[in-house]
Amino acid sequence: APMIPVVGFLTEARARFNLRADRESGNHNALQAVAFDYVNRHIYTNQITGTTDVYTNRYDLDGPYDQASLDYQNNNSSAMRKQSLAVEYKTDGSVKLWSSSEDNRHQLTRFDYTAEGDPANVELYQIGDDGADERVWNVAITDDQTRLVAQSGFVIRVYDFQAMIAGGAGDYSTNALYEFTTDVGAQGITTEGDFLYIWNGLEAVGSPNVMTAYTIYGEKALTVGDNPMGEADAATEGTGAA
Repeated sequence: APMIPVVGFLTEARARFNLRADRESGNHNALQAVAFDYVNRHIYTNQITGTTDVYTNRYDLDGPYDQASLDYQNNNSSAMRKQSLAVEYKTDGSVKLWSSSEDNRHQLTRFDYTAEGDPANVELYQIGDDGADERVWNVAITDDQTRLVAQSGFVIRVYDFQAMIAGGAGDYSTNALYEFTTDVGAQGITTEGDFLYIWNGLEAVGSPNVMTAYTIYGEKALTVGDNPMGEADAATEGTGAA
């Protein structure tokens, strides 16, 4: 079996941040996706409101536990969905963000974050197959920026990320380096080195939450079942209902 870093801390960790969205609408302020910019020290989240509008919030990665967003981006152009978020580092030190596409569930959206504005310089990269009955594709990018991992339902596709950047927007549905199926669906995905972590479960406090690790080549490496991480905070923050 492949070697994998010990992740026992997952069962004991408590929240590092209590992030409050800048845009609020009743009780519907759910943060749906999160990405970390370790170069510029920012956290980005996707948030939905009561009208299901999507906003992207930016926070201070070195900020206090309890913080409101520094600023936020509208999504009036309907360029992106709520489900996923990933950071691309550019050579000039700035970042691009990637998310699921709103207009076409087979695509990913690449864009510039624009405070108090809409996503700028939007580009669409097709990952899924036209005509296929697919769920939305979620995205993660490895820390070394060499691989892009896309997930839809039980299907994982792994791409040469730098080749996608060099090639520009277009159809990459047949260009995956690796493709495999998992035995769990996903609520969220992230990567570390050659490992893909899949988070699966329901939002209700007390419901089972499972983390499964695969290598990016499709080997199952680890399962942490019924993980209680975050439940203690969820029970005491906000309404305590989710």
